[in-house]
Amino acid sequence: MIATPFAPTKSYLLNLAHELWRRAADRMPLENILKYDEALIDALRTLKLPQPTEEASVYEVEMALSVEALNTCFDGQLALIGLPRWAQCGYPEVQLPETYAAALLATVVPDDVLPWVRAPFPAFMIEVPNALLSLDTEHGPSPVRLVMVLREPEGERWAYVAWTASSACLWRFGVKTAELLPPALPGCDLSEASIFPMAVTEHDERVASLLGRLIVNTCLAMSDPERVRQPKQRPARPGRPRGSGRSSPLPRTTVFRVGNPISQDFRPAIRDYVSGKKRTLSVQSLVAGHWKMQAHGPGYSLRKLIYVEPYWRGDSEAPVLVRPIKVGDG
Repeated sequence: MIATPFAPTKSYLLNLAHELWRRAADRMPLENILKYDEALIDALRTLKLPQPTEEASVYEVEMALSVEALNTCFDGQLALIGLPRWAQCGYPEVQLPETYAAALLATVVPDDVLPWVRAPFPAFMIEVPNALLSLDTEHGPSPVRLVMVLREPEGERWAYVAWTASSACLWRFGVKTAELLPPALPGCDLSEASIFPMAVTEHDERVASLLGRLIVNTCLAMSDPERVRQPKQRPARPGRPRGSGRSSPLPRTTVFRVGNPISQDFRPAIRDYVSGKKRTLSVQSLVAGHWKMQAHGPGYSLRKLIYVEPYWRGDSEAPVLVRPIKVGDG
């Protein structure tokens, strides 16, 4: 766990993403923003003076200093890479009902399903509902609010930064899909060099494992159009002319609402697991949700991915089977 040098509210991240994207777009081809990490950071660090007005020149220097401050720590570098890419993708934000999010956290992903995990966007945000997960800090628990997820344009490497209500955050970089779901995480994965190093507790390691599970299961859930409510079309906001100095009106996220509230409530089980009261989410009374490839079609030669929601064993309403979807043949 580390402390980030900036205030990670949604409005702050939106404004920063917008400004970083404008800065990158002024210095490199748009198609390269999603492709090259080092070139993107170099473009953002480039200082372009003089500006047409004194206000614009001051703004250019302030932005350059902000970029340099972010570039001093790993989570800041991920922000420099991820936020302009998030803007390039149209600021996609995934929102989950709280009980549905808890169900995804209680859902295991078997090895034969991992190849079907696809990121809906190269960069997107997941809003973690209502303090479902939190990090330990010296001032008490700090709820995780937003998770920025990045997927390599080519390859299967992932990265994420989880921002909380305080300066504490967790991040991972360059991990494969299966590595998002380990039973335990070595401390070096979560607390490498930073200008504000903080201790990584067992609580934080459990949260990191659940964050990986949330990312993977959200991507799987979004593969089914029936589980995703698409954003309504809205008129585009006019952009700010280049060189005009201060920021234009704050951009808005493109919200994708995934899943529906479910009758089963797994929030207590999640809290018990994170706090260490339970060693695993697969306790005696809880049957973990899971994905599986089900045979169908002529001679059962085809496969489709189905999601079995977690349920409490013996509950009269369980299990609940989500509508199956076809994701590939063979």
